[in-house]
Amino acid sequence: MTDAQWLELLSRHIPDRYEHLVRYVGWYSNRVRSQRAANDAHAPMAQDQTEPEVADRAKAAWARLIQKVYEVDPLECPKCGGPMRVIAVIDDASVIERVGARTLTTTRPIGD
Repeated sequence: MTDAQWLELLSRHIPDRYEHLVRYVGWYSNRVRSQRAANDAHAPMAQDQTEPEVADRAKAAWARLIQKVYEVDPLECPKCGGPMRVIAVIDDASVIERVGARTLTTTRPIGD
């Protein structure tokens, strides 16, 4: 095959100007996508059961790492030793400063 023949064969795959180049077949074709959409619209919404499991593992990993580094269980009450749970996560800097300032003025040293 000469270079000119190879170039001619290759140029057949170059689309004309404004020609649609991407062709979807199988799973991504319009027909199959519309069938999937119709089936999803009629199917009841299923609850995602993996999310609570992942969240529980993340909580356990967080508590385990804190306990490993600081040798203190962050989910154990320092007063009674009972279990505690996370009820909120504060990520706003101004709220953290207000809570920290209030905590520093109202806490007593440990052991008093």
